[in-house]
Amino acid sequence: MAELKTAKEAVRLREKTLANGSRSLYLDIYKNGRRSKEYLKLYLIPERSKADVMQNKETLATAQTIKAKRLIEMQNGDYSFTRQYKEDTLFLEYYRKCVRLVLRPTAQATGATGAVTALS
Repeated sequence: MAELKTAKEAVRLREKTLANGSRSLYLDIYKNGRRSKEYLKLYLIPERSKADVMQNKETLATAQTIKAKRLIEMQNGDYSFTRQYKEDTLFLEYYRKCVRLVLRPTAQATGATGAVTALS
């Protein structure tokens, strides 16, 4: 009988046992031949009561959500998907707004009125 191979994941949720008995959750990220770890600062506590079990389930659900978000971010980068707000923003409009914000305090301090016609 053939063995079932598990598919390799680009983002894998792993855990590390700590000295106090808790388990720390982290993401093992594999991209472009390199591995990196992202510690989530989420911990599974030893299950001694029903409240502990529920807390661990909620913590795991949170960790799975973060894992899914990282996977989507990686795929968006790989396939050149851009976020909608980047597509909807016109560059010249954005640039003019930035210039107005930068020049506003200096124009008020010098008492100048009107628009700036040339940048030097």
